This record gives sequence, C-alpha cells and structure tokens, in this order.
Amino acid sequence: MRPDYGCNLRKFLMEPLDEVTFSLIKEEIVIAIRRYLKTVNVGKLQVFETRDSNLKVNLYCSLRDAVATSFNIGVKI
Repeated sequence: MRPDYGCNLRKFLMEPLDEVTFSLIKEEIVIAIRRYLKTVNVGKLQVFETRDSNLKVNLYCSLRDAVATSFNIGVKI
C-alpha cells in the first residue's frame, strides 16, 4: 500500500471556489496522473462550481498507445 498514492484534494476543502483554487486543483490532479498513471494522456481537465455551489471535475483522457480508447470522467464533490 502506498500512503502517498493519489492527490491530496482534502487541502482544498475550506478554500474559496474561485479560479485560483480551480487552477491549483487541476495542477494537483495532473501531477498525480503523471506520477501514477503514466499510460494516461490528459486531453482536457475542467474544474468548476456548479449552480448548487458544488465542485465538479471533468477529466477527458485517453490511454497511450491505444487505438480509439478515450474516457470522460466526471466527479461532483
């Protein structure tokens, strides 16, 4: 088991939902993907506030060296 696996998004829990925080969250996610999922290409990463004041993360990615394999992952926090 790796205690450092993933990204530490808990540190953003009490931060304001603004562009600075969204950029920092994106950076944290991209760093974790590059570190732990070396076969994944990030196509597009969106972090934004929803109408009901929740945080939503959309990740569009694909697998390297794979033909026509792409994923759209959405997470509402």
